Amino acid sequence: MKTPKTQDERRRRSQCCLNGYVFHQHSRRCFKAFNNRTTYNGAVSRCSLDRGTLAIPRDSPTNEFLIGLKNGVDNNAPFRFGLTDVLQEGVWIWDDNVPLGDFRAWGPGEPNNAGDEDCAEYFTESDSHSNTWNDGTCTEADRKFICQLSQLVIPTTTVENSTPHAPTSTTAENIIPQTTTSTTVEYSTLNAIASTTVEYSTPQAPTSATVENSTPKVPAPASTTVERSTISIPSSECPPGYTAHNASCFKAHNQDKTYSQARQVCAADGGLLAMPKDREVDNFLMELKNAVDPNSPFWFGLNNQNGEEGWAWEDGTPYSPTADWTGWQPGEPDNNGGEQCVNHFGTGWNDAPCSSAHKFICQLNEAVQCPLGYFRCEHGHACTLTWRRCDGRTDCPDGSDEDGCECLPIPGDFNLGIRLAMLPNQLGQTTFQEIRNSPAMDLLSSVNDTKSRHPEFQEFASTVIFPRCFVCEEKITNFSSSLHANNSTPCANTTLLPCRSWCEEVLNMADAEIKSRFPTCDLFPPPQHRCWNPEPEKRNNEVCFHGNGMNYRGAWSTTKSGEGCVNWSAAQADFYRIEYPWADINNNYCRNPAGLERPFCLLEDGSQQECDVIPCNADGCWDMGPPNYGSRSPVKRFYYVGERVAFTCNEGYSLKFGYTSEVRCNEGGIWQYDKPSCTVNIKGRLEEDVLVVYSPNLAPETENHTQPVISFNGSIELIVDLEEKKELLVASLVIDFTWQDSRLSWDPKYYHNISSFSVPGSSIWTPTLTLKRNADPLYQGLRKDVPVRVSSNGQITWRVETLTTTVCDADPFYFPADTMECAICFSASSATEQTIECREGSLCNVLSTARQEGEWYRKDRFFSKGNTEACFTVQLERIPLFHIATTVGPCVILVVLMTITFVMPIDRGDRISFGVTILLSMVVTLVFVTDVLPVKGALPFFATLIVVWMALMGVFLFITMIVITIHDREGSLSPRAKTFFLCYMAKFLLLGDLTVKEAAGEDDETGPNGFLTDDMAEVDVESPANLRETTRQPPVSPAPPASLEVAGFRDLIRGVEELTRAAKSEPEVSDYTLLTKVLDRLCLFIYVIAIAVAVPMTMYLGK
Repeated sequence: MKTPKTQDERRRRSQCCLNGYVFHQHSRRCFKAFNNRTTYNGAVSRCSLDRGTLAIPRDSPTNEFLIGLKNGVDNNAPFRFGLTDVLQEGVWIWDDNVPLGDFRAWGPGEPNNAGDEDCAEYFTESDSHSNTWNDGTCTEADRKFICQLSQLVIPTTTVENSTPHAPTSTTAENIIPQTTTSTTVEYSTLNAIASTTVEYSTPQAPTSATVENSTPKVPAPASTTVERSTISIPSSECPPGYTAHNASCFKAHNQDKTYSQARQVCAADGGLLAMPKDREVDNFLMELKNAVDPNSPFWFGLNNQNGEEGWAWEDGTPYSPTADWTGWQPGEPDNNGGEQCVNHFGTGWNDAPCSSAHKFICQLNEAVQCPLGYFRCEHGHACTLTWRRCDGRTDCPDGSDEDGCECLPIPGDFNLGIRLAMLPNQLGQTTFQEIRNSPAMDLLSSVNDTKSRHPEFQEFASTVIFPRCFVCEEKITNFSSSLHANNSTPCANTTLLPCRSWCEEVLNMADAEIKSRFPTCDLFPPPQHRCWNPEPEKRNNEVCFHGNGMNYRGAWSTTKSGEGCVNWSAAQADFYRIEYPWADINNNYCRNPAGLERPFCLLEDGSQQECDVIPCNADGCWDMGPPNYGSRSPVKRFYYVGERVAFTCNEGYSLKFGYTSEVRCNEGGIWQYDKPSCTVNIKGRLEEDVLVVYSPNLAPETENHTQPVISFNGSIELIVDLEEKKELLVASLVIDFTWQDSRLSWDPKYYHNISSFSVPGSSIWTPTLTLKRNADPLYQGLRKDVPVRVSSNGQITWRVETLTTTVCDADPFYFPADTMECAICFSASSATEQTIECREGSLCNVLSTARQEGEWYRKDRFFSKGNTEACFTVQLERIPLFHIATTVGPCVILVVLMTITFVMPIDRGDRISFGVTILLSMVVTLVFVTDVLPVKGALPFFATLIVVWMALMGVFLFITMIVITIHDREGSLSPRAKTFFLCYMAKFLLLGDLTVKEAAGEDDETGPNGFLTDDMAEVDVESPANLRETTRQPPVSPAPPASLEVAGFRDLIRGVEELTRAAKSEPEVSDYTLLTKVLDRLCLFIYVIAIAVAVPMTMYLGK
């Protein structure tokens, strides 16, 4: 036996995929990227038509394959695949109910659940997150999708035997056995099938797969996982006259029939009119018809007889111009004169009247499996929507959808009462016994938790499982008398399935597992077709709504704000009627076609607003109504738990004591507090009585008719800013003014003992006060719109908080111990005679205790100035320590350092540059001082002192230059000058007698008699040889011993040499050099004295 090569196996398996699907070797699946857009549920339904699911990229190779597949169709559109988290947010489940594993290809920041994004999709290739996963919304119909087939038609493999004519039994591993027919194999059983034992009688005979064990080989039981669903039909197995192509048989009939008659002929053969859904089949049909009659049109299975539904194939699937092959001729379809059926004419498709007679092409397939919500025609080759069955219009080619329309009484063990049902239902169950044995019975159980389900869920489920039967009144009697009969009861031949709006509302509250057990809501009938909807529930004699109200059918037409709704066709260009024809949108009634939180309607401007519709069983509170003499907001008839209502009273009324102005709705429909009551506002009435004839333009009157006396008290709360240079103070003040106004007095016993009330200052007379020395051009004076307290005895209290900017008086002479005084005075207007005085008992004109305010010591006081001004003063004294350390100290140090210029040796340093550097440092200090302090008529003492010191430094620098010049002169001073400067002046300056040092210097250069001896001169120049000859001269005196004579001379010579070397190395000191030393010492004395004297002199002259 030969093992097929890998590429051959791939080729065979790629041929097993349905038309348009592509086989992927790694995942062993068939995939197809659809080029049409739909919702997530729509994509699931479309995939189920091919008996598949949305694609599942469970690993990286499959994911990369799907990316290439989708980009080959459209790389600028997002594509859906089978991954959702609708059951639990953040828990992602594949469409085969397997949790998301380790492999994940989410884009950056995804999934983010922005706006209820519960369905996965691919980003477009051009997106910044190119080809990665994104969580998108499930309901938007603008995404394309990828399907995968859960079953695969495995092509057969020829098995060779060494004994071709003898029957053998062979075990084939990793080889899929070949048979004359191909079978659909579950993916989970591929490996098991590959290892089964295949028994062959002859190489040419069909093989039968059996399981090899200890018992004799028997055919596989009927319950095996290998199911027949598609037939690969060889030409020899097609009926006579039919030609095989792919998995179908086709026949071109050479007789003219109407479209309906052609259907019947094909149905008699067990087939349908041919359906060219792809280009390959379409080309084959063209060749087939041309072989019969190339000049005549041939009907094929595409029509629009249900005009409002659009074009549909003969097997009931909708025709999609984007997903299906399109072979229309130019300008077609033109629907010229009711052309609702299609034929092959010429080189393409043409729409023609269905009543015209043409030749036709039939197609034979194996029976299809219809998804939930569809009815399979009797011949098994087409599906139609279940709700179209028994509607009086033939939808199946064989007319079977209008056969067997009988109403059957529901057996009593289902506990659904006495009513009729018509089977099959949307779940594909055709008998009550099938229903009894199916999992659908769980949907009718009341044991399940119903808190999260729609209240009408069981009724909805029972209507889906047992579709209602429309019974005419004249047949009700017959029905009642035959409820217990064994035969069925004919009725009006109409099935009543749940209306789509009811489905949308019920399944909106269901979880994903429950939704998957029902057809999608777009497969339920709209109200234009006959459907079943329960009688609307009422609450307080008014139609209410369940869930989100998508099935609300009441006539309420008012929004929560009380505005009236406009007709749906008048706003938004009738968008909602066209987009949601199933939503029972009539007049201006509130509806919820878009699936919002609650029913809504449209306003004049086309905007949406929620309606004040009552929920049927939601927990909440009923409207308490407005309080007496008051109102509430918002105004609604029903308030949900947690919502609040605010109550306000009319003018002249106030909430009764003990009531709150806001009430919240609590659990159980109980308001947090009782509805408040409004009572007459006594204070408001008092204010009205007192002020009704009051004129704020007139000054107050006293009992003695004297000028009003305004008392004040207050304080400077805070120094906000102080600008020393500009002498400005920004301060925050609090002032209390009081005065008497007999016009504003009353007897409290007539007003519930109210002794005072507050009114805006602008409503009564207040004194007009002007701020003196104001430095703020935008200052508008004391505010009069603040509350003013009015007492029953006519006393008015006006408390004002204000921010002022005023000019101060600074005295910077003693900087850094300078002072500043700031006065803030308010002057009364001269137009009104009035007296301003300090309040009795206050600390008027008394300085407060000093307290630190930044770098100042602060003292405050307030007083009345001339009975016309209310004044507050702030006295500030600078704390000098900081500026002494940072300004005065460095300046004094520089002055002391200047003395170095007088003691520095002239030939060992640059006196001038050192002095200039110190002088410049003094300039910097002066600039700082003048920059901090305000400009006055006279400089501060310290600034003046710096100027004086700088002048002295400049003078002595000039003298230093003269001294340096004298130092470099040569020669001697006159005897008198030498005596005065080098003797007397030097002694006075503690230098000693410099003339003595000069004489001593001259003696060092001569012998004992004042001149150089010949012997010394010779010693300086003679060589050691000559020196030895000199020592051998006979002495004049008696000669000592020879050894002592030699040693003495050697010591004498050594001493003379050392003296000579010292005399030569000592520089010669001139008279002018000594003079500069005296002048330096004199300048030092004078500089120190001048600096010291400058301090008191500057103080004296500066004052």
